Amino acid sequence: MRLRLIPALAVTALALPALASPLDPAGAGATLRVYTDDDHVVVVSPSASASTTLGPSTSVAAGVAVDAVSAASVDVLSAASPVAVRELRLEVGARLARAFERGGLVVAADGLASHERDYDAIRVGAMVRSEVADRNLVLELEYRIGFDRVRDIGADPGGERSSHQLAGTLSQVLGERTVADLIVDGGVASGYHASPYRRVPVARAEWPLPTWMPEQTPARRRSLAVAARVRRALTRTWFLSASQRFYVDEWDMTSHTTTADVSWQLGARWLLGASARAYLQRGASFYRRSYTDLPEPPTLRTRDRTLGPMRSGFVSITADRPLGDGPGHIVAACGLLSIRYLDSSLQTTRHALVTTVSWNTTF
Repeated sequence: MRLRLIPALAVTALALPALASPLDPAGAGATLRVYTDDDHVVVVSPSASASTTLGPSTSVAAGVAVDAVSAASVDVLSAASPVAVRELRLEVGARLARAFERGGLVVAADGLASHERDYDAIRVGAMVRSEVADRNLVLELEYRIGFDRVRDIGADPGGERSSHQLAGTLSQVLGERTVADLIVDGGVASGYHASPYRRVPVARAEWPLPTWMPEQTPARRRSLAVAARVRRALTRTWFLSASQRFYVDEWDMTSHTTTADVSWQLGARWLLGASARAYLQRGASFYRRSYTDLPEPPTLRTRDRTLGPMRSGFVSITADRPLGDGPGHIVAACGLLSIRYLDSSLQTTRHALVTTVSWNTTF
């Protein structure tokens, strides 16, 4: 089963240490995330990462993540087989970064590979960042290339997909307490986009019963996303961040994402936070609730309700506290996710609980 069947919050993306500067102290961290929902899906995702310095201006980081999935959702029972499935995904990654004195320049390269029984993915990227205007303006450009392979599962031969993604970020200091960010992200993916497990029932008036056909989606998907964010220190102890993101692609899908985060420094040892996110999506042009009474079987067809119109909300709370008097920190978070599929015959809602505990330290 491809983990793309599960909401994005369920899957652990490998979290390498934040690239604030290659001169940061060496450190390590570990995270455990547990996702469970009312559609009989449980994902347990441990991950770990570490970084070290190579000289005064170079750092290297590496990490590993695992997703252990147990699922008996409508996605599985209506597609591959009438029984629950268990899957294991392994992901490893590494990054090399170097800083230069002139212009606050930082360059980095990274790679990531993941493997599961029927799906392999590779990502390779490069990033350059510079600070200009007396370090009041930060410019960042990142390029990433990807290769995905879906293995033959018997009834479906699977396929391959390649992708290219280019993202640019501009961060401007607007005052002593405010920073504004503009992010533009464009990409193109070519090849196999469907799920080998998903069959679509197609019915015609002269057919006595629907015919179950393999899912078929366009071979190319170009996309563009634009986001704006404002971060502000309201007081010495209260901090606020708000963002708005718009996405569009050539499958005629559009989405709007609004996010707000607030954090509070409680004394010298506690940092408390709350986050809320709202998401609204218009479905792909070829998505249908059902394919019935058609003169001919449609060339493009899907039963993936995440390609249809939907809306979701996510709220979470976070607590960050040092461990003793050392450099270690522990962060605990708990979030609630609610998804409503506006035009699906399989499932109209999904509710999930996402809990995370992480630890990190510097050496």
